[in-house]
Amino acid sequence: MFDLSKFQDDIGQLAGLKTYTHLLLSFPIPDRHAQRAAITALYTATGTLISEFPWLAAEVVHEGRTPGNSGTFRLQSCPEFSQPEDLVIVRDASSICPSYQEICAARGPCSMLPVSALGPVVSFPERYEDSSIEPARIFIMQANFIEGGLLLDLAAQHNFIDGGAPRAPASWHFFQVPAKQMTQIKQRANTELASSSLHKLIPLVSTNDSLCAFLWKRIAAARRRQRPQPAHRRTKFSRAVDSRRAMDVSPEYMGQMGYNASTRVSYGDLDAMTLGETAGVLRAQVREVNHAYAVRSWATFIAQEPDKSTIMFGGDFDPETDVGVSSLAHTELYSCGFGDVLGHPSLVRRPTSAPFEGCVYFWSRTENGDLGVMACLNEGDVRALRRDRDWGRHVEYIG
Repeated sequence: MFDLSKFQDDIGQLAGLKTYTHLLLSFPIPDRHAQRAAITALYTATGTLISEFPWLAAEVVHEGRTPGNSGTFRLQSCPEFSQPEDLVIVRDASSICPSYQEICAARGPCSMLPVSALGPVVSFPERYEDSSIEPARIFIMQANFIEGGLLLDLAAQHNFIDGGAPRAPASWHFFQVPAKQMTQIKQRANTELASSSLHKLIPLVSTNDSLCAFLWKRIAAARRRQRPQPAHRRTKFSRAVDSRRAMDVSPEYMGQMGYNASTRVSYGDLDAMTLGETAGVLRAQVREVNHAYAVRSWATFIAQEPDKSTIMFGGDFDPETDVGVSSLAHTELYSCGFGDVLGHPSLVRRPTSAPFEGCVYFWSRTENGDLGVMACLNEGDVRALRRDRDWGRHVEYIG
């Protein structure tokens, strides 16, 4: 019998993670023969996956909840729902979704890819109730066949796999930063950093540092144009950090190892800092928290707090002023092969979920090196961003 207790942890016990994180892959499927071949290939691949990683066929059980105690999440075997056919939902979505050609021609805008239509379960930040998902499988996918293609949604239960109500006007938008523009942003940041007082502490910043700084400054400027704020009001930039390296954990470990580096400054200071100085401040904050002692402290804090519904990455989050970024830019999903039948995905997206204003994802780079950016912003801020000259020089709007 496979021992599921080995996957019991503390970091993944946050009640806010009682949801699913999604990934949406698109593939051209020309006809019904190709559809049947794709379904067979998905069943075969899923069988191999759960054979190699049996815990992915388990269910998540939430037990022990009482007032003041958020309870415990654990895995238990689910043999009656653990066959490949149970984990792959096949759906004809041709009547509710645009054609594959239309989606690709539009470059995969968020408005065409709602999780309510394409996903089998809810998506962060929306949590599920136990009664609504029986069993709450740790991993499930939905194969949505549309005219000319396949939209494959993969959903993972977030307590065991990485990945306040949002304000109503916000919605998801997809942007793209061409590779050439990313290079220019990084070069500019390092040039400005070299002439600042931070240079001795932080001699260089990465592409990710530079893009985070650029994003923070431009979104903050757009927000202040829409809703004037005093210069002393503080804004926070929360940045998801993968703590595997700090803890000497294998990058192949699939469990929850998320951590957070938060930087707070006043609007006045953020406006006064150059792009390079802002990137340097963000890099310095990552250095300050991304080490074994800090991660152990975080895990201990979670383990010792009975009501984990009060805890979330980065602490309090004000969608009016703050920005939170999670990055998958380092992944190479466009170059990943999914077997002889499907080949390589032509689009890599996250299906559009409930709004979470201020949340931003850096998505996988295309084979040309372009970076996708999925951001949840209110319409006024999006309009202000699209009028922002610095933003417009470097960023393309997809939808």
